[in-house]
Amino acid sequence: MNQRSALMIAAALTAFVLVLVGGLASRLSTFASLGTTATVVVPTDAPPPTAIVSLDPTVEAIVKERETAYQQALAEANNRLSQANSQISQANGQISTLEQSRQQIADQFNQSQAAQDAAQVAAQDAVNQAAAQAAQAQAQVVHAQAQAQAARVAAPVAVSVPAPAPAPAPAPAAAVAAPTYAISPDQAAGIALGVAAPGANLTKTPEVVNFEGTPAYEVVLDKGNVYVNAQTGAVMANGAAAPQLVSQDQAIQSAQAYIGGGTVKSVNLQDDNGAKTYQVQFDDDSKVYVDAVTGVVVYAEIRTNTSQNAGSSGGSSGGSSGGSSGGSSGGSSSGGGEREGGENKSEGGEHKSEGGEHKSEGGEHKGGEHDD
Repeated sequence: MNQRSALMIAAALTAFVLVLVGGLASRLSTFASLGTTATVVVPTDAPPPTAIVSLDPTVEAIVKERETAYQQALAEANNRLSQANSQISQANGQISTLEQSRQQIADQFNQSQAAQDAAQVAAQDAVNQAAAQAAQAQAQVVHAQAQAQAARVAAPVAVSVPAPAPAPAPAPAAAVAAPTYAISPDQAAGIALGVAAPGANLTKTPEVVNFEGTPAYEVVLDKGNVYVNAQTGAVMANGAAAPQLVSQDQAIQSAQAYIGGGTVKSVNLQDDNGAKTYQVQFDDDSKVYVDAVTGVVVYAEIRTNTSQNAGSSGGSSGGSSGGSSGGSSGGSSSGGGEREGGENKSEGGEHKSEGGEHKSEGGEHKGGEHDD
């Protein structure tokens, strides 16, 4: 109940009491006039004896009853007014208490909001400080790597120079604290050998280099270099991987295209001083050697029955493939030497046909018998 409602109740009670009091007063005045009229004595000729005027007992009882009722009503009205005033006071006290509670809640909310803002600011400061420390640590690592790289570049390289006396060794460079990595040189060497071609051998101890902005081990093998990430061990570049060989069918197609057809008797994969080649042998014992990596014919031994056939075969093959076959076979297979039984001298270049003789500047193919 608010203060306004309490005031309205008090006003209503006051008006009720006033109306009640007015009604009682009006009734009492009416009864008094009636009683007075009833008890008036009409004078006679002779003066009456002195008499005491008194009210009718009935009227007096009614007046007393009315008075008592009035007093009771007045007391009840006062009691109700007091109760209303007490309720108003209680309501005012509750309103004051609620106002204090609201103020306390508002103060607590403001305090919690201020504490939350302070915590957020502190957290942001901590994040910024951690980021600055991480950036500083990264900069120190990059600086250390740059110093290590500079030390490796500036380190003297031993050069074998004939001299009467060896030059004095220069003073060693100042020691630089090398950064630590998750992968050791031995582990990097093992990873590199695992992805290199079979038979690859390590030529020197792996060293940390800056490969595309990332610290990596440079593992030097006799078949190429392999770069291994110094932190994760991932292979970043593989220059020693085993080459992808062409299939036997591709080698047969290259050999048949070179000699103009024929029935293949056998195909063998050979290793000629580290170079992989397919030896394609035909039914007439002609042999064509195809590079197993590129699929290009590098050497051929063509069998013919007559010098005329040998001449035409040598001329056609020389005309169509003399540049590539003569040059490549001369450089890679014959090496400028002679091969008996279908003599093959190869220096690469022009092919000429003279009857049964097939000359190649750098190699002669003579028709006739070929002794194996």
